Parts: sequence; structure tokens; C-alpha cells
Amino acid sequence: MQTELKAFSVEYGAKRPLTFRPPNIDTLEKQFLFDGMDEYVSKRVTKKQLESLSDESVYRLVEKFAIEVCKAESPTKNYGIKKAEVRYAILYRLQEIMKSE
Repeated sequence: MQTELKAFSVEYGAKRPLTFRPPNIDTLEKQFLFDGMDEYVSKRVTKKQLESLSDESVYRLVEKFAIEVCKAESPTKNYGIKKAEVRYAILYRLQEIMKSE
């Protein structure tokens, strides 16, 4: 059974909640950007580090990575990708790291 991905928001102790939206990867350029984000996140954090973080800390980490990616790549300007989509991709990658052995 295939489930539809949906946007959501998370309160994590900051002024504003974080919003997450599934990205629309409809070009090779966008796929290349998201592949690069996966690699970036995978090199910066390990499963052991993630296990020691609270949920609030994980969301702070997601926002930190999203800011870094947005500063480096300007995804909205260059690809039409919003920050909420970047956050979603980063959170997804962190979840995949947690599932790994």
C-alpha cells in the first residue's frame, strides 16, 4: 500500500514552528541537489550521535542543516525549492540514518 506524503509542522521550542513539505523532484537538477543534501547530512552526523539527541535537538539540527544548505545552494532562487522541502529531505535522511545498522 502506497501512502501519500503530507506537509506538517512541528513546535520545537523556537519562536515559530518548523514546516516540512515533501519535495517535488521533477528534474535531474533537483535530483542532483537532493542527492548532494543526502551526502552532506550523512557525512555530518552518525547514528550514535542521533540516538543521544532529544526530539527538540533533532529539529534544531534539521534547521541548522537547512540553513547551511540554503546559504550554500540558494535552492529557492536556483531550483524553485522552498526551505520546507529542504527540511523534509534532511529529516528523511536523518530518519534513514537512524534505521541503519
